[in-house]
Amino acid sequence: MNIICNSSIIIILSELGKLEILWKLFDGIFVPIAVYNEVCVNGAGRPGSSELKRALDERKAILVQVKNKLLVESLYNPLGRGEAEVIVSAVETNADIVGLDDKIARNKARQFGLNVIGTLGILGLALKNKIISEREFLSLIARLRKTDFRISNHIIKEFLKKMEEK
Repeated sequence: MNIICNSSIIIILSELGKLEILWKLFDGIFVPIAVYNEVCVNGAGRPGSSELKRALDERKAILVQVKNKLLVESLYNPLGRGEAEVIVSAVETNADIVGLDDKIARNKARQFGLNVIGTLGILGLALKNKIISEREFLSLIARLRKTDFRISNHIIKEFLKKMEEK
């Protein structure tokens, strides 16, 4: 199973020290050029930058370039460039999953018929697949709340409730 990731997932998982969860969950991790630029060029020296560069050097992640620039431009604003390229890359490659956290971007991806997962969902998958323990999962959620990751307590509570039901 392959995933095309937006910058927020790379940054937050790096901030949590858990970017390796991606290689354990997915066969292929693809990163559009605009996402690389957001994380490694504009975000040089910040969480995710060195981790993504290392992942690319070690071929744990692969850079992808979109072909349909016109579609990217049509999605750009209200979406960011990275989000637009994630969606277009997923459409062009028939990606299994797109990794997006932004609500507007997630809704737009679903309009294209794409399967969407966010950072919280990735942590949940890691728990389900026994990559992390329940204790570590809860610790990561607590740490996630202390980052600048914007997610409401309501969403976290709903997510945890759904996890308990499964």
